[in-house]
Amino acid sequence: GIQLLYEGDVKEDLSMAAVKGANSDDVAINIANHSDSDPDDDDVEQPLLKKSKSKKKKSASMKRRQRVPKNGDGSSAPEDEEVELAGAGASEDLQFEAANIDDPVMSRPAERVELERIIQGTAFDELQLFRGKVRGLSKKEKKQREKALLEFNARKPAGKLKACVQLTENKTGQSAGRVIPVKDLASQKVIVRLYVIRGIQVVPKDSGGTSDPFIQIAYGPGKKTIIKDKNSMREQTLNPEFYCVYEMELNLPGDSEIDIQVWDWDKVGSNDLIGTTTIDVENRWFNDEWKGYAKKPLEIRSLWSPKSRLPQGRIELWMDVMSMSEASMTPKIDIQPPVPEPYEMRIIIWNTRNVSISQKYQSALTRVP
Repeated sequence: GIQLLYEGDVKEDLSMAAVKGANSDDVAINIANHSDSDPDDDDVEQPLLKKSKSKKKKSASMKRRQRVPKNGDGSSAPEDEEVELAGAGASEDLQFEAANIDDPVMSRPAERVELERIIQGTAFDELQLFRGKVRGLSKKEKKQREKALLEFNARKPAGKLKACVQLTENKTGQSAGRVIPVKDLASQKVIVRLYVIRGIQVVPKDSGGTSDPFIQIAYGPGKKTIIKDKNSMREQTLNPEFYCVYEMELNLPGDSEIDIQVWDWDKVGSNDLIGTTTIDVENRWFNDEWKGYAKKPLEIRSLWSPKSRLPQGRIELWMDVMSMSEASMTPKIDIQPPVPEPYEMRIIIWNTRNVSISQKYQSALTRVP
């Protein structure tokens, strides 16, 4: 079990927040108010934790520690050992927090969905354009098109229109919302840095129930500029750790959409598209709320395929956009995957029922007392 020790004046709601989600059978809590208690009163029963008689200065912060084992005669270990044990746990926590502050990924704010769903408002209004019904078609094609429109309400998309629509009482009146100055809409070059951290539960594409995912990026006019990163391929996994950085140059306003694609690598035959997520850089560059982030947040985006209406997995990333002069003075962030650590997994079989065990294995079994 784990014991939580609160020393000094601590509010009750803080103790409840500290153990939220914990099993009450595994966690014991004692809140000690030393200003109201007599340090020499040993008759007060403390079923969860004995008061320490140590003269050492105690911190008012919460200390996490392991339950102190009892001696052979059933008595508890000395209280001084308890204080030292708690101090060791607190020191480890401080070291972990200090490491996260310096970590470019862990120290960054994070959202579990696409950032477009978090940011309030957009810089532009987007209107879907559809192809006309009958212009340029023969009489037979016109009838077929009109029939299809009536039966299926089918309209073929022909692109999108981006515009800033402002409503005012008169020509010189002030409009609600942000007005983008015309000078800001002059074409300018920007640098986009995309930091791809990992894929999450991508769909399997190989017969063995796994995939060999790698990153491919399409951007620019007609999305004809392709970055096919073969080095990002991770073999036989549905949760690839990418930790890759990509830098692109775009003209804004202009062709501002970037497709981040995850493909399955095939040694024989063509590669298979797992899914795509699309980010419109223009909508972020002209958005004051997005610019207000000191550190652009991590976001988890769904991957979509034209062959399915269901997401094909997710991808975790963040994006920086900056002017050419700013990019020349700002080096790319070096992101590295966590260093692998060895772990040992132990499985204890407590009991079995109606299981026939061969005679040669019975001697190797040891019953747990």
